[in-house]
Amino acid sequence: MLFVNSLPSTLFFVYFCLFVSIAYSAPVQEQDDALDKRASFYAITGLKSSGTHQRLEIRQLQKNTAQWNLYLLALNRFKGMSQSDKLSYYQVSGIHGRPFVAWDNVQFAPGHSGGYCTHDMVLFPTWHRPYLALYEQILHGIVQQVAAEMTQQRSTYLAAAKTFRAPYWDWAAPRQNGAVYPSIFKGTIQNGVSYMNINLPNGTMRIKNPLYAYTFHPLSGSELPNNPYNIWPSTLRYPTSKDKGATSRNDAVAAQMLQSQPSYSQRFMNLLQVYYKFEHFGNEGWEPNQSGSYDSLESLHDQIHGLVGNGGHMAVIDYAAFDPIFWLHHVNVDRLFAIWQAIYPSDKNWMPAKNKINSGTAVLTAGQNVDQTTPLKPFHKDTAGNFWTSQSSRYTTSFGYTYPETTNASPSSAKKAVNALYGPTSGKHLSKRKRPTTPSASASSAAAAAAAASSSQTALAAAIAAGLSPSLASEVASNATTPTTTSLPPTTATSAAADTPATHYTEWITNIRVAKDALQQAFFIHIFLGDFPPDPTTWTFTPSLVGSHAVFTPFTNASAALDPSHRTIVTGTIPLTRTLRLHAEEGLLADVNDAGEVEAYLRRNLHWRVTRMDDTQVPRGEVEELRVSVVSCWVRAAEREDEFPVWGEFSVRRGVTEGRVAGLSAGEDA
Repeated sequence: MLFVNSLPSTLFFVYFCLFVSIAYSAPVQEQDDALDKRASFYAITGLKSSGTHQRLEIRQLQKNTAQWNLYLLALNRFKGMSQSDKLSYYQVSGIHGRPFVAWDNVQFAPGHSGGYCTHDMVLFPTWHRPYLALYEQILHGIVQQVAAEMTQQRSTYLAAAKTFRAPYWDWAAPRQNGAVYPSIFKGTIQNGVSYMNINLPNGTMRIKNPLYAYTFHPLSGSELPNNPYNIWPSTLRYPTSKDKGATSRNDAVAAQMLQSQPSYSQRFMNLLQVYYKFEHFGNEGWEPNQSGSYDSLESLHDQIHGLVGNGGHMAVIDYAAFDPIFWLHHVNVDRLFAIWQAIYPSDKNWMPAKNKINSGTAVLTAGQNVDQTTPLKPFHKDTAGNFWTSQSSRYTTSFGYTYPETTNASPSSAKKAVNALYGPTSGKHLSKRKRPTTPSASASSAAAAAAAASSSQTALAAAIAAGLSPSLASEVASNATTPTTTSLPPTTATSAAADTPATHYTEWITNIRVAKDALQQAFFIHIFLGDFPPDPTTWTFTPSLVGSHAVFTPFTNASAALDPSHRTIVTGTIPLTRTLRLHAEEGLLADVNDAGEVEAYLRRNLHWRVTRMDDTQVPRGEVEELRVSVVSCWVRAAEREDEFPVWGEFSVRRGVTEGRVAGLSAGEDA
């Protein structure tokens, strides 16, 4: 049921009559002419013709009522397209993984399987850029359609549509109200379906929440064959079970994200401050004896896949892109990449000439070399069949977009922007921050209140009166329902900081490396500082958790199948400094500036455990190639807010982990 508030009865009647007379006489095509043109190849041109405009954080986009409405309505329409259409949400999402079929006439290499996506290799950041541009280009076209169908304030909506760009979800920035995971990702749940309200020119309308899930139509067991993904009718986040009737646990996801946000913020800042070479910054493949380069944009990106998916679609490479949150997450990853580019714009920081890859894809063979001219298949830049490359997609302006931190940015202005957003790093701000209060994983959702149902004709007429064309009104009204009360927001947390003047300090970091296919499925490595409960289902919420490292995998390992020697070892980090400072404030650690004292403390109190995505524990000694180590680095604090700290040499603290299960020991490569 669709509800519109405060509509004049005369206007209501006029629009209702208009709907009755023309609603079915001139149906709107699923796509406009520009999207319907089918050349031999689909050209991803970006949106330069409408100018260069900013992609916005989703909560910022929400403040622009016109663009927000257009985004939600267009995304619902995009997701509703026939799955047989090459430009449908289903097929565009399927480029990343399943159903493992050729897209835009780009055939798989002989003997290859898997998706086109490039993970564990230097092409990871650049391949996803034209992929996101494809998604944005199609969505932008649908936004134009919806704007043209608005019957009220059409000029406002058309202007908003022109500058619309795909939004991102910033999961690293601290939030004053503690809502790292926006409540709009859940919406109001009724009978397993999520709804949300939008404010139109003449009233409020209730629609299906396009950010909650993607419902397959149909669900094909042959195209999506892996259990339980072949029985789940919609995408799920942290599912309640592996049964067909499983539901998402968005409250638990929100609690996990709140717990892990400080780690994400620190990791991103460390990446910007230390990783000035593209090959180290971009991908998670292990380089022996590079103890200061264990982290990467890709590894950080994996963590969100793991915590949001947690056994659901986002946690598996094959199925991740079907979840609507995938696109918000990856636009943010592209944004972090663009910020890094703004800080390190020189060619000497850019992609090296030769880069051997260990992981294959549908079109790349493990062991081959790739560089900035390697075609980023299957993304054509023109109808003649030429592909985008890392070099041609190097700059976001080539696709007609930028970000708030990178618009006309210099290295110093970009540094100032991220220092303000993710936590200043000058000496006067070296932090003493209180531990966030973590909400219960089983946080209560709001009670639903049923309302009397109205006829479908009333709903359609109300939608028309709200300012939609008859065809658009019919589309949205079919998704309407009786109203329910809004979900309770996640438990909020307060964060306070006390200034601690300093000019030098020591960073402490946990390094993790492991075989990506160690468990033949995605898994977590949890890092604790202090005691933790025995129940692994509680580990991602426990206060002693410093961070969880997710290993993001496909169901199949195409590279290993072709050549078992091409096993991929991946790495990541969990920063310890913030937690060590908190422990010092609480009197648990005598002197955070005494390296010997800290090393001994870590030896006694640092713990690591492994779980699968279903929260079942795996003995650490059975996880192939798992090695946990600790490094430290002396750092000189920045003096200004447009500068970064200066890091020294990294020292491997073998005494923390030597002799412990899966710990780095003497004689092993760091």
